[in-house]
Amino acid sequence: MINTILVVDEYDTHRVSLSTVLRKATGAHIGAARNGQEALAQMRGRHWDVVVLDLDMPDMTGLQLIDALTRQGGAGGIVITSRHQARVVQAAAAYAQSCGLPTFATLEKPLKISRMRDVAASLARNLRAHRQTTVAGALRESSLPQPTRADLLEALETHRIEGFLQPQHYADNGALRGAEMLARWRCDDGSLLEPSAFLPAFEEEGLMQALTDHMLRLAFSAQVRFSGIRNLTISINIPTGIACSVDWAQHMAECARRAGADPARMVIEIIEDGDASAIPTLTGAVTQLRLRGFNCAIDDFGTGGSSLDRLLWVPFNELKIDRHLISHARHHPHARRILWSTINMARALGTLVVVEGVELEEDLKLVKSMGGQVTQGYLHGKAMTADAFEGYATAGRASAPRPPGLATGIALLLGSSLISE
Repeated sequence: MINTILVVDEYDTHRVSLSTVLRKATGAHIGAARNGQEALAQMRGRHWDVVVLDLDMPDMTGLQLIDALTRQGGAGGIVITSRHQARVVQAAAAYAQSCGLPTFATLEKPLKISRMRDVAASLARNLRAHRQTTVAGALRESSLPQPTRADLLEALETHRIEGFLQPQHYADNGALRGAEMLARWRCDDGSLLEPSAFLPAFEEEGLMQALTDHMLRLAFSAQVRFSGIRNLTISINIPTGIACSVDWAQHMAECARRAGADPARMVIEIIEDGDASAIPTLTGAVTQLRLRGFNCAIDDFGTGGSSLDRLLWVPFNELKIDRHLISHARHHPHARRILWSTINMARALGTLVVVEGVELEEDLKLVKSMGGQVTQGYLHGKAMTADAFEGYATAGRASAPRPPGLATGIALLLGSSLISE
């Protein structure tokens, strides 16, 4: 429930219109401020469920007010109003999110009554969802173990670190391509921890190589297991710091051979960590892998600091687009242009394109229309155990024939007009 809303706008007509619509829709107490200083005075010692702020105020910008809200903890979330182009508003919303302040909606100026009513109707729902997410996150954090080095090694030796599989499908005909295998830590009570909960501990203890080796063994085993069902390929996600030499690449090829895994049915995904200084050794490692028959992917393209350099020098034959781009492309024309350009650039290089974060039918339609070849996300399914994935792979909806000439794969994660207005 929303009890209090503060509306900050220089112009009386906007401020009064917003206040009236919000009061009728929510029944909340409405406060008003003409500028940043008045807003700061109203925030002292008081929490507002929602603050509606303009990015342009006579004495400060909306970003400065966001900073003040962050310092004081004075709001449950914000609504941004602005006359600026969508890219500026989106950047401001992203900045607020990075500060822990959710942006519930944006309003373009001049304000329209219908849009104001839509935003007012959605505020309560958005605030409730944010509070539930925050509470759930706090509970997860409070239950996380603080593993010692011995605990981490035991988790590997006793196979408490498991591999869960999230399906991937070809965009054009829906055929099952494979899955991304995500690392999970199974606790004593049967609950599962995601990589963000335990990877920092492995990194701090210098055990990333041991964790990678463990997941490699699971990847090889999965490739052998599922090749008989659909000739699925396993792609293992490797940090740049580990995929750092020709010797390492050759060692991995020998491990695959001993395990009975087929390199042609694997895709090695390189995480976008490290900087440009890692490119020479990465180039050697990936080239050796390609010579040994592996497929290689640049993972989460666009999130690292050297994506274009890697694409230029390292012989990747697959590119995975980070899930955040598709989420932005749902709402923002410039994000759709970037998505379209990235897909077409990759395809012009003869590179298979995988788009992560596909959650809605509209996402799938967008990716298909832009030429994306493989999709992954909640629309197809959440990560599941290997046994559950076997059932999924043999089910009727996953039995369509594979299109010829495209690599298939299971990705293993250690650690997630078309362009017109």
